[in-house]
Amino acid sequence: MIDSYPPKKAPDYKLKVVVAGSGGVGKTTIVHRFLSGQFLQFSMTIGVSFQTHTIELGDKTVKLIIWDLGGQERFRQMTVFESYCKGAHGGVLALDLTDALRTLQDLNNWLKIVRSGSPDAPLILIGTKADLMTDNVEVHKDLIDQFLQENSISGFFETSSLTGQNVQETFKFLVEQVLKRSGVDDSPETAI
Repeated sequence: MIDSYPPKKAPDYKLKVVVAGSGGVGKTTIVHRFLSGQFLQFSMTIGVSFQTHTIELGDKTVKLIIWDLGGQERFRQMTVFESYCKGAHGGVLALDLTDALRTLQDLNNWLKIVRSGSPDAPLILIGTKADLMTDNVEVHKDLIDQFLQENSISGFFETSSLTGQNVQETFKFLVEQVLKRSGVDDSPETAI
């Protein structure tokens, strides 16, 4: 019998998080960067994939179960996505900063899917591919601000899976929002 030292500590919380947005915005590369700290280009996610990752947040250990929803139109027609979102504690909606207008408009559909499964879960909006921003790319910050306000989105981060900009911060902020909204911030012995 092989013993592992030190013994693994059970997480204080297990949180289901969904990541949604149009195809090609970089959801999977952001998730991979969060999990591994490395940049790796991915091809299209077929349907849904999920990964787990444990983080330390202060004195709390949080295990995230991250569901990455394929963004291609043909997968979105599957009403099964709503069932994947059911019971999610939080969500990350992604738009491509280099094509912000189109991908932001598309987020209304993703918002409906995520909220149909988890109407009260806090959501974070990320703008991906911040490393590709140039002076001639229009970000549409006014439309992003309007989307945040109209849909009660908890925060917005410009991210880059290439450089790692705001990737860790996004997921940590989301976990903080989930714990605050769940009322478990002051009593860590409460499991979600």
